[in-house]
Amino acid sequence: MDFSANNILNKINKRPSKVFSIIVLIFAFFLTYFLVTLQIKVGIVYWDIYLYLNNALMFAGMGEGYKMHLSPMISFITSLFYRYVHVGDGMLFGVCGIIFITGIYGMFLLLKLRFSQLISTAGAVIFASLTIVLSWSVTGTLDVPAACFSIWTIYFTVYGLEKDKRALYLVFPMAAITFLTRYTSGLLILPMMFLFIAHYLEKGYQKEDLKKIALGIVMGLLIFAPFMVFFNSAVGTPFPFLDQLDVSVENNISSRDPGLMPDKTYYLTHIPQFISANFRYNGYGAMLNPNQAEVNPISYILLILGGIGLLLYAKGILSKYYNQLKETTKKAASGKRNKHLILLASIIILLVLFIASFWGDSYLITELLMFGLIMGLYLAFRKLEIKHLNLDLVMVMFFLTYFISHSLLSVKVDRYFITMVPPMVYLMILGLNCTGNMMGDLLKKIKTKNIKLNQFLSRKKLLSGLLVMFLAIMLFVSSFNAYEQRVPYDIYGYVEEGAKWLQEYDPDYQDKIIYSNQWPGYSWFLRMNVERGFMPDFNTTDEFSQMLVEGNATYYISINNGSFELRDYEKIGNTSHVFFYKRIT
Repeated sequence: MDFSANNILNKINKRPSKVFSIIVLIFAFFLTYFLVTLQIKVGIVYWDIYLYLNNALMFAGMGEGYKMHLSPMISFITSLFYRYVHVGDGMLFGVCGIIFITGIYGMFLLLKLRFSQLISTAGAVIFASLTIVLSWSVTGTLDVPAACFSIWTIYFTVYGLEKDKRALYLVFPMAAITFLTRYTSGLLILPMMFLFIAHYLEKGYQKEDLKKIALGIVMGLLIFAPFMVFFNSAVGTPFPFLDQLDVSVENNISSRDPGLMPDKTYYLTHIPQFISANFRYNGYGAMLNPNQAEVNPISYILLILGGIGLLLYAKGILSKYYNQLKETTKKAASGKRNKHLILLASIIILLVLFIASFWGDSYLITELLMFGLIMGLYLAFRKLEIKHLNLDLVMVMFFLTYFISHSLLSVKVDRYFITMVPPMVYLMILGLNCTGNMMGDLLKKIKTKNIKLNQFLSRKKLLSGLLVMFLAIMLFVSSFNAYEQRVPYDIYGYVEEGAKWLQEYDPDYQDKIIYSNQWPGYSWFLRMNVERGFMPDFNTTDEFSQMLVEGNATYYISINNGSFELRDYEKIGNTSHVFFYKRIT
């Protein structure tokens, strides 16, 4: 039996899809199991997570909830575990973990529409290993789950249009789930529209196709409807996300927002840290916000090699288009020639307007110009017989859709970049594949006396796959090592500690009215509705105290600040970071 490296790699490359699927799922399961186990030890790492936990209690019929207009899907799914399994923050982490596993596998399937099994497996590893994804994956925030669902939405759309029309049934239900997971996912409508329009221009739609699409839309609305009924009952409107849309479109952001960042190049300049970062100081919090970290060299390697490949790919397309345009100008009738020139002029105008629109404040105009530009490129290149052109262009649109919206908004947070990660990984893999093919072409010219080595060097696709897998493993090892070194430690442990203190001090605390400057956290740990008590909202401590009196507050809980005195309230105790005030009767 031949155990040579060439023979083993040859067999691996010929393995059926099921084997690679199992490999990806095993990787995803063990990575996620480790992350969830560790997250349970760490606990809550971000303020907003308390909101989702409290809303999960509400959906389970165990609490009042808070900010009920928030994206409901993750809280709703978690509430099912509250009803039938256990009430605890670990359930939310577990839900995010399950979704993360599906997202890693979905990334594999999406890449497999374009690349080999080996490269697609490497791409799934890269997706899971990015610093910005790894650190937020199972924390309970909505960004990674929404990104995972968006992968499946685009996958079902492409697969349904190009491979198996039955998948069209799932497109709009998955789109509804994605939107209800994070409202900004509604922007996926742009790449979805591109796919449906491009398919219509190329192949049209049969009656059966339209039936599947229509039924899929109905199924999506059926998923959507119960939440709209809930919103109408809870907040007085079935479409609470429209208010958030108005704020984001108008870019009307408070100057006190901690995420205020007018710099429109923020996400572009920090891409290297989002891929892989070396942290300057210890602590899990550093991983959650890698913008201040040093760039891991593997990040530059991925970007440089991927960038070279994308330039080669673009050069190939433009060369074909130039030759076509030259032939058309020489031989075609004047009418057809004019159409090509008008289309080229339109693309140039749209490109100029698209770049200029970045200086504006509303992202909608820029999004529409981007959509028109990508459609123009599609119309220009569609006759060039470029395989997978639609998929490549839709990934460019997918990335730009979120890059534009988040870059033009004044509030910028590192985790918002996660929405751009799936298409970025796809484009990175495309570039690495092209670079690998180029290197394979160069290696094929090398001739040695070893016949088996010559045969190995001639396997361009295998060499490209090994390059991408090698880089994926390097990224995973470096990212995972940094993660393991910096956790666990309990970021918000003092909030729970404070809750236990109050429970011991006053066993009947739930009969009282309580305010806090960490009201979401104490609503969760005390299992009651704790009111917002944020002192910066007021000019003086007397005004703040008057608000507490008018709100009939018995207790005020202050996080990280016990240096002030409150009229009508006295300090009754404190823990390490929590200070308790009680109304003077």
